[in-house]
Amino acid sequence: MRILIIPALFIGVGFLVLFLMGDSLNFPESVEESQAWLQSFGGVAWAVGAGLIVGDAILPLPSDATIFTLGFIYGGFLGGLVGQLRQWRGC
Repeated sequence: MRILIIPALFIGVGFLVLFLMGDSLNFPESVEESQAWLQSFGGVAWAVGAGLIVGDAILPLPSDATIFTLGFIYGGFLGGLVGQLRQWRGC
């Protein structure tokens, strides 16, 4: 029974964030929007992209477009390494 507390907590926090800030959250829906948005972060775009990929476990975030965009920004090798976070988190 204790093993269900952590997932329930994460799901509850995710629902709370969406309930309180759902209208103000603006996620890019295309690769072009995602690329422009990630490039606006400059040198830490990889960290923001990694956060989006990991956050996809809780919130409905565009992780596929993010992985594709990281490949455009950092190239196939480095973008692929950051994109592997999706595999490391067990999806």
